[in-house]
Amino acid sequence: MKRLACGALAAAAALALPGCPDTDLPGGKLSGTVTCPGELMAAFRAASTAAVRDDLWIAFVDVGQGDGIWIRTPGERESSAREIIIDAGDNGSFDRSNGGDAMIQFMTENEWPPGSPIDYLIVTNPDQDHYGGAQALLFGPKAYDVRAYSDPGAASEGAGYNTFVGDVGGAAGLDVLRPARTTLPETFSRWSNGLLNVTLLAADEAAATDNGASLVMRLDYSGLRILLTGDIEGDTLEALAETRPADLRANVLKVAHHGSKNNSPDSFLSAVFPPGSGEISPDRYAIFPVGPGNTYGHPDPTIVEKVAEYVGLRGIYRTDRGDAGKSLTSGPGDDHILMHITPDGRLTVCYAYPDTPAPAQTPQALTASDLN
Repeated sequence: MKRLACGALAAAAALALPGCPDTDLPGGKLSGTVTCPGELMAAFRAASTAAVRDDLWIAFVDVGQGDGIWIRTPGERESSAREIIIDAGDNGSFDRSNGGDAMIQFMTENEWPPGSPIDYLIVTNPDQDHYGGAQALLFGPKAYDVRAYSDPGAASEGAGYNTFVGDVGGAAGLDVLRPARTTLPETFSRWSNGLLNVTLLAADEAAATDNGASLVMRLDYSGLRILLTGDIEGDTLEALAETRPADLRANVLKVAHHGSKNNSPDSFLSAVFPPGSGEISPDRYAIFPVGPGNTYGHPDPTIVEKVAEYVGLRGIYRTDRGDAGKSLTSGPGDDHILMHITPDGRLTVCYAYPDTPAPAQTPQALTASDLN
């Protein structure tokens, strides 16, 4: 596959060259609406009170630098329908974004306020920008009714994570499922009474690094596939591409480790989005969960460029859309990415409300001045 000649250029230079992916505005400078229509957002909120849900909803929440995913499965309310959180960003320490607050704000704005049930809270790896915000969901003043928790079961050198894991172990009424490698597959089958199928592809509690322990999982619904990769490292992805390429095929990829330089090998991307494959819809999307002004250089421009070759410019969505000039603490909250899949396999990906104010249901609701 021919490489675009943009890799070493800064984002500003890339904007000026034809054929180069826009590394600031997701989807590039192309026509078409990327903002969710009002009726779709209304339907997403209505899922909070619907007696029966037919659709699958996945929100990649703008938690700043970190991952935060809210899954609302099909099924009957208070029975087979599930609310699932996979990671919740950072906790706001050291002048970083507070993913827990951003997560709670978005959920509250969409009629799922604190105290509501979360059936499963999953932390994919021991890095703070994945588990930090989960502290607020579990133990903060605006905590939710979390029923079950899981992580890879990996040890970490981070004192904060070990304290968090200790608090989880001592939480009354919380079903702790660990290690994920052995416990979660059986549990996943209960997510939505068989309506949503989940395949766990990697979970290594003995990994030498926090990122190497990351959960990798694929969600299947109505013939569409979503691949969630946490912070998994490139060597694991290359091994999966060699041993289980068919299991990697997907319509939507949550890009590994926020688009870091070495975590999206070509062998893996080719397995996820195989050229000429008739088994997966041509609708292809890549989600980059990333915060503005991060010191890690995420996402690496060469990775944005590489991924754009597989999904096209329209297929790239980022949670730092239009956040140039913002800090890590001011960036979260306005670039949530919403995915909607209907029972007949229609897939919609759009920004929840980057251009209009969010519904003002709480004092913490976004205002027009907060939005791009």
